[in-house]
Amino acid sequence: MTNLDYHRVQRAEIESWDLAKMEAGIRAQDADFPERVAALLPGEEYKTPAPEGSAQFRKLYDLSELWLAATTEQRAYIRSKMDQKRARQLGAFRAEIRRLAVEDKSEYLLIIALATIAIDNLNCGDSREVILSVQHLLKCSRQIQADWGKIVREVGALAGPAIAALFEDQLRNHPA
Repeated sequence: MTNLDYHRVQRAEIESWDLAKMEAGIRAQDADFPERVAALLPGEEYKTPAPEGSAQFRKLYDLSELWLAATTEQRAYIRSKMDQKRARQLGAFRAEIRRLAVEDKSEYLLIIALATIAIDNLNCGDSREVILSVQHLLKCSRQIQADWGKIVREVGALAGPAIAALFEDQLRNHPA
């Protein structure tokens, strides 16, 4: 796919969302899920970066874990709440998680970092930025000898269609 194709796929997904129906369906699964998500989303009060130990770090870490454990509909709901400001905050958090993944030699932290890309859902502005983030994470996975293909496929299977396609293309173009 081309960079524009990723954005077309993302746009088509977003245009297909009926947000009121989506929230009603989410509440039927878990009545307080929207409130839990709202409490974890980055707010205006937080600036970048998101250092380990900060309240912002904890919230974004918890949001990433919630996204990983969520149903398909709940993950789409979380993605529907993202915008460019929140995507930037996730990017700052991802940089810190990436650093910690290398420091701790933690494959799980790489999964969290990939989850932030999937949550962001191309709201950062440009698929090329996402591609660079994925390539930075690939470099980290090599440093810690993580099973890159496995973790990208795991998170890609949970992602929206645009990020899933981008992850698959990255695996094809840059195998571990």
